[in-house]
Amino acid sequence: MTAWLYAHPHWAGLFAFLVAFGESLAIVGAVIPGSVTLTAIGVLIGMGVLPLYETMAWAIAGAILGDGVSYWVGRAYNDRIPNMWPFTKYPGWLDRGVNFFQRHGVKSIFIGRFFGPVRAILPLAAGMMRMPVGKFIIADIFSGILWAPAYLFPGILLGNASLELAPESATRLVLYALLGLFLIWLAIMISKWIIVWHLQQIDFLLDRVWRWLRIKRATRPLTILLQDPLKPKHHGQFAAGVGILLFTLFFLDIASNVSIQGTITKLDDSIWFFLRCFRDSTVQGFMILISFLGDKRAVGFFVIVIFGFFIYGKRTRMAAYWLLNAFLIYSSVWLLKHGFSIERPPGIHASTSLTSFPSGHTALATAIYGFFAALMAHHMQSGKKRWFFIPYIALVLLIAFSRMYLGAHWLSDVLAAMCLGGLVACFTTILYRRELNPDYLIKPALITAAAAITLSFSVLTYDDFTAQMYQFTLTQENPTISTKTWWTQQKPILPTIRYNRFKQPTALLNLQFRGSLKKLRDELVKRGWQEARPIDMFEFIRRLTADKKHQTLPILPHLYQFQAPAIVLTKSANANKPILVLRLWPSHYLFTDSESSLWIGRVTYRVLWQKHWTDYNVDKHGTLTPAWQKLYKDLSPFTLRVLAFPPFQKHERLMLIRSKRNV
Repeated sequence: MTAWLYAHPHWAGLFAFLVAFGESLAIVGAVIPGSVTLTAIGVLIGMGVLPLYETMAWAIAGAILGDGVSYWVGRAYNDRIPNMWPFTKYPGWLDRGVNFFQRHGVKSIFIGRFFGPVRAILPLAAGMMRMPVGKFIIADIFSGILWAPAYLFPGILLGNASLELAPESATRLVLYALLGLFLIWLAIMISKWIIVWHLQQIDFLLDRVWRWLRIKRATRPLTILLQDPLKPKHHGQFAAGVGILLFTLFFLDIASNVSIQGTITKLDDSIWFFLRCFRDSTVQGFMILISFLGDKRAVGFFVIVIFGFFIYGKRTRMAAYWLLNAFLIYSSVWLLKHGFSIERPPGIHASTSLTSFPSGHTALATAIYGFFAALMAHHMQSGKKRWFFIPYIALVLLIAFSRMYLGAHWLSDVLAAMCLGGLVACFTTILYRRELNPDYLIKPALITAAAAITLSFSVLTYDDFTAQMYQFTLTQENPTISTKTWWTQQKPILPTIRYNRFKQPTALLNLQFRGSLKKLRDELVKRGWQEARPIDMFEFIRRLTADKKHQTLPILPHLYQFQAPAIVLTKSANANKPILVLRLWPSHYLFTDSESSLWIGRVTYRVLWQKHWTDYNVDKHGTLTPAWQKLYKDLSPFTLRVLAFPPFQKHERLMLIRSKRNV
């Protein structure tokens, strides 16, 4: 279907309307991959194949009308709906929607639009409950206006990112992305229809194995040793034991793979490179704040406060196992960091004598917060335990991601740390539940925990945030070169390849400039070149919404050594010909005999080919003058030197540029 839209973009509006309408329609929205399809449409918008405003307007209209039809059906047939198929077979679907609407009222229409399990049922439930028409229309319109762009936008970004690749690679990337979106939708559907059944079967299997172990003479002492007195026949302890086994196997596999520089280390490098391409000071600050939640000082303070709370509440056994859990994870991390000689990712100011493997922040958060969640959920009903474990899992994943984003750890470090922390948490949980423990008040424990985390987080933010911002700022090596060596080079000394965010070689760097960017810009502006606008919010929207025939520069800037260009200049002879684009980046080389700056860059044509805007030095037929020759004519105020060497393509040259004395 996406390929068909690619070939027939004039049908995109109607198709987007039907997808959004079906996604918002009662019952139908639960079985069609509307959200995924909208994201796929967004990819085509980002590639410039489909118009933005028209397609988005149709999608918004479909979303609003779909909810409206569902509301009207619920209002008109309210008493008969529970007796209709499929609610006669699956009454829980309708019950969830009605209960959600009763809890949240009018705002449920707005919230439910983004909440998968009840999205397609809520408008129907609102009609059945006789929600006032005016309030429903307002909520429907506002939620529809936000919902459609929210699902289109990720695809738009992906489509724009693909423009940085060659057309063949971009097509492959988009196809893989669309396949991935379909697989995600398929996984969601499987989770609704099959995974629950499998979990029930696993639970049933564990229960049968546990019962079998309990009746066998050889294994009965083990089950007596493990069983939870609160639920002696339940297999929860056995499941935790299986968790220990799995965490141990995964940890050993990761550790052995890292020690021999196996496959996972290649993935480590790719993830590190990709995340480094998206470094931003604001995001870096946010990730540092997240990272504080796993800092050994914050976690240590949390351990002490909760230990004191247990002692004050006369829960000495709970306090003892709490300390045991902390001792095991702290000591394990210390021993492993001194036992493995894995260097940390390069390129940041932070330095420490400890090695990278495993991530201490992630391991401590997994073990300490995990055991705390297990303690809080022990006396809760099965259906309510998830409210402790879902926030815990989300917090651990955020901390793990923050360590990778900041460049403090590899992917293998955080995966091994989560396995280690899970192992320790499961082990201490099994030990703790072996004896009957008195009930306790959960609310005071949660308030104490929240207060401890807030206090330690505030202190670390006040005391260490500035230092952490410096430590995790990216660094760059600065090789040195003399002016004479640079100017008289016969073969390239500086890098000649630019890599994209996927660490693929994507372009040849055919320019090197020594001098002032301001002087170069002023001279080129006199000769018809224009400086591109910096990518702020308004420029982002302008490029995003530009017609494909006029959209020239990509939304995401081209990077060299993880940096955006210091300057981007464009020149167009007329509307019917490709434009010239000149990009220059800091080379990070320093002259030993001069304070002048050395810049590295590329001049190329920006060509619309096969519906992709892409870079070419000449067009595929060779009818255009090579881009470097076009620039050469505009650089008469500068001294130039052109090099040709075998690695370059037929029409490529390396041009050295320096200022004349009279410039």
